[in-house]
Parts: sequence; C-alpha cells; structure tokens
Amino acid sequence: MADLDGEEGTPEEILHQKHRREKKELQAEIQKLKSNVSKGDKKKKKDVAKQIADLESELSSRHAKEVAELENQTTNAGSENQVAEKLENLTTEDTEQSNRDKRPSKAQKRRDKKAQKIKEREELIQEQEIENLSGARNVEFNRIKAILKEMNLQIHEIPSDGNCLYKAIAHQLNKSGTTSSNEDLRNLCAKYMTGKYYV
Repeated sequence: MADLDGEEGTPEEILHQKHRREKKELQAEIQKLKSNVSKGDKKKKKDVAKQIADLESELSSRHAKEVAELENQTTNAGSENQVAEKLENLTTEDTEQSNRDKRPSKAQKRRDKKAQKIKEREELIQEQEIENLSGARNVEFNRIKAILKEMNLQIHEIPSDGNCLYKAIAHQLNKSGTTSSNEDLRNLCAKYMTGKYYV
C-alpha cells in the first residue's frame, strides 16, 4: 500500500491525507444537505439530521477499518503509534460533532424555561392555599358560617357577573314565595330611582 490515488509519502501519511480529503468532501455534502432544508420543515430537518449522522458514522467506521488494515500491514512499532493517534483524533472529532448536535435549540430552551415558570407558579399557588387555610380570611369566614348556622341561615353563592345584586334579591324573593326576574327587578329599581314609581 505504497501509493493511494497517486499521492506520495509513507502509507500513514497517504491514508491520513485521503481521510482528510474525504472528511472535507463529507462536510461539503453535509452543508449542501442542510442548506436544502427550509427552516419550518421539522420532519425534513429530522430526516436530514439522521442522514448526516449515518454518513458520518459510515465514514468514521470506514476510516477505522482502513486504519486497522494499515496497522496489520505495518510492522514498524513507531508507525503503529502514529496510526493509533490518528484513530484517536478521528473518534475525538466525531464525539465533538455529536455533542454539538445534542445541544438544545433556542426554541427548546424557551419552552423549557416557560414550563419551569408555570411549574414554579403552580407550586407557589399551592403554598398560598395551604397558608390561607389558617389565614385571617378563612378564620373569619368560618366564624360567620358558625353564627349563621346558629340563626338557621346559610351563605348562598351568587356569581359576580354584573347582575349579582339583582340575582341576590331575586334569590331572597324566591325563598319568600315571590317570583321575579332580573329584568323585572332592574326596571323596578330604574323607575324608583327616576321617581316614576307609583305604589
């Protein structure tokens, strides 16, 4: 294996030059693949990333195989050390590339940060609810309920939707047997306030 592709030098140098050239070609091909992917197409981006990983893996394993073949042919111990170092460099570069690919994107970081804020907010709300159980508002509410219970009365929740005053009066009128709608009560109040109410 004295000469690969017409290049001169030791077999290790020739192999190293060949590997370097193939890596450059692969990087050019990777850039071409990446440039063909539109920014919004996540599926194609994922497919291209897988294709790139396959190409890099294939090249790395082929280079390792070629280095191993050269090692078997070489009897010089010094040259074996050089080949081992070159193989080590190859795996280091592949590891660095894969580490770069594993970094989360800006969008993923944003989503993670938002999810973390939501989680912290929910935890804070739960803590506040626990504190409110023994808070002044809750204590006062329980006392009022106890007093009303002694008087045979109870609190009736009325939704605050703009008609709450009229709904509260209508609720009390219904308990006494008089039926009245919110609209009737509004008209009655309006007539009284304008002085047009006659009994």
